[in-house]
Parts: sequence; C-alpha cells; structure tokens
Amino acid sequence: MSDVLANLYLLDFDTSLVAALKSIGGAYFRYSDDILVIVPGHADDIQRRQDLIKELLSAHAINLAIQPSKSTVHRFSRNKNPRCEHLTGSAGKNGLEYLGFRFDGHRVFIRDSTRSRLQRKMTYAVKAEVNRLCLQYPSAGRAQLKQRFNPIFVLRKFHKVRDFHALSRTPSKWTFWTYIIRSQNAFVQTGKTIERQVRNFRRSIVHKASGFIDECTSRP
Repeated sequence: MSDVLANLYLLDFDTSLVAALKSIGGAYFRYSDDILVIVPGHADDIQRRQDLIKELLSAHAINLAIQPSKSTVHRFSRNKNPRCEHLTGSAGKNGLEYLGFRFDGHRVFIRDSTRSRLQRKMTYAVKAEVNRLCLQYPSAGRAQLKQRFNPIFVLRKFHKVRDFHALSRTPSKWTFWTYIIRSQNAFVQTGKTIERQVRNFRRSIVHKASGFIDECTSRP
C-alpha cells in the first residue's frame, strides 16, 4: 500500500520532471522512492540539475526532500572504454547503484548488499536444516549427519528448480536463481557478469552445512 500511495503522491512531480528533462535530452526513472535521472552535460551542470529536481519536488511533494546521504552523482563516458566515474555521494563508489544492481560503465553486477542478504538467508536455511537433522538423528555421528544432509532442500529455495523455464513465467514460483537468469537475459551483453557472481552456490551450501554439523556434534 505504501508503494501505491508513493506513486500517487509523486505523479505531478513525475510529470513535471519528465517534461523538464525531455527538453534537454534527459531521461527519468522512478520505482517507489528510488529515482534515477540521466542527463547530458558536464560536471559544471550538476548543481543546476540538482536544484531543478529539488525545486520540482518541493512544489509537488510537500514535506519530501532529497536525502544527500542516499544520493550520488556519476559521470558516464561513452568511448572505446566506457566507464562510470563517481563524482559525489557517500554510496556508489564502485558504480551506479539502482534497484539492486550496480553498473560500472560497461558491466552490470548484482549489488553487494543484495548478495549479502542472499548469503544470510541461505545461512539461516542451512542451519535450520542441520538442526532438524541433529534433532531427528540424535545418536548419529558427524560423518553420518554430513552424509544425510541433502543440499537440494536449500537449493530449491534459492537456486535452480525443476521445470525452470515454465516456472520462470510465474513470479510466485521464482527463486533467487530465477531472478539471476532473468536479470542476465534482460541486460544481455552487459549482464554476463551476473551469473558469475553466484557460482559455486552448491559448494558454499555444503561447506556451511559441514561447519554447522561440526558445531552440532561437538555440543556436550
């Protein structure tokens, strides 16, 4: 509901900013309160563009303001070696970050924070499965528990699933792997780095499980 209200509240701001940016060859994107503005120009134009955005926001969205701590400015150069240069802001030092992705000028990555959240969720899932095994087989030794641990139970939550291509068209059936593949396909050439970021997923699950099983079997 909050996203719907945010969209309704910012409609006039959207319309005004789109018109203003279109007149100078720019573009505007917004998802809820995440805003991306792309404009041609030089570093000397930055302050003027920022003032325009602040002016329109104050005119059409009372009590809302741009948060400097969450705002960044990047300069893109389009030549033989495209690059993204960080100019201002505390975030985005390694490239433009927007909606879970990072763009360094010629390649798209999943944001480090997104990968970290996945790792935390995966760790919780692995630990829960190991605890279940330890409770179900209290007399089992370390080697037996490691043999009984099946990474498929965790992989089904986050990684590849059976009938992937059919399920990829049903959002409610998506896993993190579905998200990875769809993202890579959407960005085509620039997104080839995305799948590489989550390689060795199964190996990581087994490694974490081994550590938790060692902890479980060493308890008095």
